[in-house]
Amino acid sequence: MLIPFEDSSPVDGEVPQVVKEVHSIFWWMLLSLFLALSVVRVVAEDVGGAFSSGLLALLVWCMIRDNCTKMTKVGCMLFIMVCTLQVFLDGITLCGSVGGRKKYTRLPSSGDDKRIVVTTVIESVPFFDASQGTTYNLQSATIVAAPALVALGVVLGYLSYSAFPSPPEEGYRDDDIIFLAPAAGVCPGDTQ
Repeated sequence: MLIPFEDSSPVDGEVPQVVKEVHSIFWWMLLSLFLALSVVRVVAEDVGGAFSSGLLALLVWCMIRDNCTKMTKVGCMLFIMVCTLQVFLDGITLCGSVGGRKKYTRLPSSGDDKRIVVTTVIESVPFFDASQGTTYNLQSATIVAAPALVALGVVLGYLSYSAFPSPPEEGYRDDDIIFLAPAAGVCPGDTQ
């Protein structure tokens, strides 16, 4: 294990009932939506996006299988962090595409031995355009759907994370706060 957590494997009864009875329904819906998004991304020829959606689906499935018995507070936090990063990355793609997507076409090079002229034509195309075909419009749909879906994952992950009880901080009391004294030997707040 990369980060040595104390035994983070759940014990029977450790997963809160609200997660097993209520949240699990939404987790299964989220899993279905991630799988559907992966399939649509494959059809839209977005292999990288399909891979990332598929990994999120796998992560969800690992947490919710066997009536959420494998779900831990640490697992929920990991899922929240991964989804937050994915929202950020997919959000950048969405923000860059809202005004229309750009289509780049490179024309054949021309010139001689000393000089080569390369021409690139940049065409701005509406975000959804029936004349571009099904693949283009599916790509546009996934650009919108992906950040929305992982944002739902962040919310659901946070709700399940919050349902787990927080362990008491052993040995901590309000009067145990110790201020480190400066080199002169005077503690903050001391009057002389």
